Amino acid sequence: MFILFQIFQHGIVDLRGLSFFTTYAMLALFWAEISYQARGLDTDGLRSGFYTINGVVYAMQVKQFFLI
Repeated sequence: MFILFQIFQHGIVDLRGLSFFTTYAMLALFWAEISYQARGLDTDGLRSGFYTINGVVYAMQVKQFFLI
């Protein structure tokens, strides 16, 4: 029972880091879109890159969570 609680606690602590990462990645995406649009460049690849990077980071975190 105590070990299960510790695993759950590690997952909750890691969620804070993931939300921090996602927030600042979204901020970087926002500024990249503004910069690309100001230069008249295509912004289609930015969002897919954002989703891919976030998906990989979340998948790594879930994999680590289940390996504990």
